[in-house]
Amino acid sequence: MEKASGLGADEVAFLPVLRGLTQMDAGRPRESLAAIRSALAVADSGTITPGVAGNVRRNALRVRVTVEALQADAAAAAKTSAELDALATAQPNNADAQSVMHYGRAMAALAKGDTAAGLLQFDRCSREDQICAWQKAIAAGKAGNKTAAAAARDQALRIYGRDTASLVVRSRLTATSPAS
Repeated sequence: MEKASGLGADEVAFLPVLRGLTQMDAGRPRESLAAIRSALAVADSGTITPGVAGNVRRNALRVRVTVEALQADAAAAAKTSAELDALATAQPNNADAQSVMHYGRAMAALAKGDTAAGLLQFDRCSREDQICAWQKAIAAGKAGNKTAAAAARDQALRIYGRDTASLVVRSRLTATSPAS
């Protein structure tokens, strides 16, 4: 897609974020973080419109905090979560920014080993935040809370998106385990 003719910078700006998400899902944190660095560079480059840049930055930071939490890098996850807090503070009426802020806080809590605090933050995400529901299902499952894991899984599967992130989430949640 990046090499297709006729596409503008805004149309391909999300590709590094999606690459980071799929690399994270594939268990390749180093490659994921490299893609996220690229996405953040695009967001800061001035070559894409401000609205797209904000969305790229927010979603890149979401993937980065997830990778940091999966690696149990509490300091890095806390720093990324603080960046998401700042974005949400700057956009108090942006529901996506608010949801991703709570997601970042949840992942930072999980990175510290505080599952209870993480689950509380996941509960503050938008009901339409499929990635938040996916990660809540995983966290609840790891904590042994099968009821919460199943509820989060069901919530995520009720959200019908037609994008790469939705395909990743759906593919993981429809596997044999209720919180894959």
